[in-house]
Amino acid sequence: LNAAETALIPFPAQELFEIELGGFDVAIFQNFNYGPFRTRQYLPNIAQYIRDGGGFLMVGGPLSFASGGYYGTPITHVLPVDIPPGFGEERLLDDRPFRVRLTHAGTHHPITRLALDPSDNARRWAETEQLEGMNLVTQTKPDAVTLLEHPTLRDQQGKKMPVVAVREVGQGRTMAVMTDSTWHWSFLAGNKGGDPRIHSAFWSNAIKWLIKDPEMGLVQVRTLEERIPVGEVAKATIQVFQPDYRPAANQKIGV
Repeated sequence: LNAAETALIPFPAQELFEIELGGFDVAIFQNFNYGPFRTRQYLPNIAQYIRDGGGFLMVGGPLSFASGGYYGTPITHVLPVDIPPGFGEERLLDDRPFRVRLTHAGTHHPITRLALDPSDNARRWAETEQLEGMNLVTQTKPDAVTLLEHPTLRDQQGKKMPVVAVREVGQGRTMAVMTDSTWHWSFLAGNKGGDPRIHSAFWSNAIKWLIKDPEMGLVQVRTLEERIPVGEVAKATIQVFQPDYRPAANQKIGV
């Protein structure tokens, strides 16, 4: 058999990134190198899809971020992090094990909220299993928020290098996870008697945030009573948050 006879079905790049893209709530690039699939021409579509209200998540690995050749592409402009140019894999990846650290912003953000009590939440993150493998980035963008950071690696500004960062881009949202080993929080934790639910809780929270689940809106309206008879006055509380979910004071709102 020749190569043509054994070739797989062509990757549906045009269908996914041009025709059907607007119908998706979130697009996920998990260790995805666009090069072999001839999708570079569609990367501007993805950037515009995000600005128009879509969600985008890039997960780390040897084919992600700078290692996947994304430096200088339209994806660069919508990511929460700046990435270095690709000068060889040894400069773009760090394979040493590490345990993530929860940032101050991460204590407020719903993606990294594993428990309502802040001290309990911090304790649970401090007890997570170590991860392995890290895509190196230049820095977090000024309008982005770092939720989890590396304990030792530093970015170009001397700050702790982000492991998980999020950003509001136009009407949409983007998220960067600079490792592909978060499964350690599930499988390794379970084998050692730890809590494997951290993995599912983190990713469930992440998807809800990316698709703008009403539970994670920056403006929250809650009635004080569960049931309000027709004709009665409804009393409600309105909370407004900053992008990192700290309370936002002195905001003008319309009801």
